[in-house]
Amino acid sequence: MAVQLIIVLEKICEIGASMYRIILDCLSHLRTKKNDIHLGLSHDILIAISALSVGATLYTSNSKDFIRIQELLPVKTEYL
Repeated sequence: MAVQLIIVLEKICEIGASMYRIILDCLSHLRTKKNDIHLGLSHDILIAISALSVGATLYTSNSKDFIRIQELLPVKTEYL
C-alpha cells in the first residue's frame, strides 16, 4: 500500500512539474512579446492548462489575457 502511494505521489509531482514548466514557458514567451505580465496571468495560464487537459471549453470575460494565452495554448475559449 505504501509503495502504491509513493507511485501516485511521484506521478502527481511529475504532472505538477510539467504544468509548472508550461506556465514558465508561456510567461517567458509572453514577456518577450509584451512587457505586460501580472500575477493573475500565471493563474489564467493554469486555468487554461486545466481546461485544455480535460478538453473543456473555457468561459471567461477576461478576453485580454486569454487571447494572449491562446497564441500559445490551443484552449477552446468562449468570451462573455
